[in-house]
Amino acid sequence: MQGIVKRALAVAAAVVVVRLILEETGAPSWLVNVFGVTWLYLLAPFYFAMKVARSSETRPYVTLAKMSASFVLVAASMVGVTYSVSSVFGFSAYRFTVEGGGVIGEGITPLQGYIVMPLGNFGLTVLIGLVAAIVVGPVVLWIFCR
Repeated sequence: MQGIVKRALAVAAAVVVVRLILEETGAPSWLVNVFGVTWLYLLAPFYFAMKVARSSETRPYVTLAKMSASFVLVAASMVGVTYSVSSVFGFSAYRFTVEGGGVIGEGITPLQGYIVMPLGNFGLTVLIGLVAAIVVGPVVLWIFCR
């Protein structure tokens, strides 16, 4: 089952990189928003639940919870790192500015830019991802296991 999570994380990494490239090249916001890891927090538990339902796992809900939680934590870490990197390189995308909830702008200290604000964004992202996984995954698993 680890291979399934690794494939999903590879997709998440690609989405993070593509989104950064699109943001920095000035792509339209509707296109940039399509490439968001947040969408994967809904899709990955669905994918994991289908795979677990087709396997011979003795504790499918526990397996699904572990897969979903590990995906969310690592994917959120990828997003959190982009905020720290944006503070170093001064990315121009709106989400990295203070007005957009980011780390670039007046009054942001290095401690805030590198650690405090990225950790805050990480915490919020993990919360959103885990809630999505808790709602989507078990429902899909229940449907496929009936």
